[in-house]
Amino acid sequence: KEEGARFRSYVDGDIHLLSPESSVAMQKTIGSDIMMALDQCISSTAPHAQAEAAMQLTHRWARRSLDARGDSPQALFGIVQGACHADLREKSAAFLRALPFDGFAIGGLAVGETAEEAQSLAAHRRLFQRVRQLGQREGAGVEWHAPVLDPDDDAAVFAFDLDLHRALRTLRI
Repeated sequence: KEEGARFRSYVDGDIHLLSPESSVAMQKTIGSDIMMALDQCISSTAPHAQAEAAMQLTHRWARRSLDARGDSPQALFGIVQGACHADLREKSAAFLRALPFDGFAIGGLAVGETAEEAQSLAAHRRLFQRVRQLGQREGAGVEWHAPVLDPDDDAAVFAFDLDLHRALRTLRI
């Protein structure tokens, strides 16, 4: 839904709305060093049309997240979406590049694809290099939003060649 994501609380069963504005407000309140824009994460194997609709919603939420940030000094990252469709990820990276984010995350992975499909994204070096260059140009890092590969497979994890990795294995090296 356009207004945000609705979910049922596992604590009391109440329905809650998480909007881009409430998401950023909560992250500001807890003092996040890096806040993440709200995104719609669907199955990475979703059909192209469904993935494109989710990407467009994520882009609208990205703008609302930036507005909600206000003058906070906390970093805010935009999230590249597009499921396993390289053309959509290219479009998403280009759209987010034009917005004043402090960094970028590769989102929408580890939600249904096989390890082989995730690893095939490493072959799309142009996309990841573009996102990496965006972060370097702006003086910010690029976060890999989800650990899509086996965290014990160091070569596969580092094949993405991004600045930040959200996997425990990389912290233990």
